[in-house]
Amino acid sequence: MTVWRDDLGEPVELPGPARRVVSLVPSLTEAVARSAPGLLVGATDWCTYPAGLGLTRVRGTKNPDRAKVTALAPDLVLANREENRKLDVVRLREAGLAVWVTVIESVPEAMASLRRLLTGPLGLAVPGWLAPAEQAWAGPVPEPGAGCRSGVTRGWSSVRARSPATCWRGSAWTTCSARARGATPASRRGTSGRPRPMWCCCPTSPTRSPSATGQRNSPPSASCSSRAGC
Repeated sequence: MTVWRDDLGEPVELPGPARRVVSLVPSLTEAVARSAPGLLVGATDWCTYPAGLGLTRVRGTKNPDRAKVTALAPDLVLANREENRKLDVVRLREAGLAVWVTVIESVPEAMASLRRLLTGPLGLAVPGWLAPAEQAWAGPVPEPGAGCRSGVTRGWSSVRARSPATCWRGSAWTTCSARARGATPASRRGTSGRPRPMWCCCPTSPTRSPSATGQRNSPPSASCSSRAGC
């Protein structure tokens, strides 16, 4: 039995590398799917990347169907302090499930968190997409193209933001940093290697950021009309 520590420092006990994973975080769903797609057995309705994932859906990030998650008998459930409610994490742990909670408040933390998760409890080798993503984030934030929408400009600039913000009221984790909202590597540079703006309806991927609509728990829909300049 191996005892790992998630990003909150909480112990996560596993008998071996997790081979059945339920993800409650869209960006982590994509990261795991690109690295070892056979591990995922369940994900939220918001987990739309990569396309064509044949997984059991467990509702939204803020209202997961805990009974369905438990019925999938996962070795590990993936959550995020800002994205998910503490209540759901507590209840899933009380049901006997191992839950790994990530904390991302800066780009370096995001990269380190991904490495720790993938090479630790998931027992994977460092995936080929991670190093290029790290290199992309190491440089200065690029200026958006002339044809990008204003929302894209705000998305890029949020990477450097430092002001505190209030997260979802339904969670006991209510305080976060605005820089966390711009620090998800899979949003700025996907595992395919292409830069992706954040906190907007990205022209290169219309359903990428449904958070711009403020409707976190309804199915994402394509609402972008412009693809120019990005």
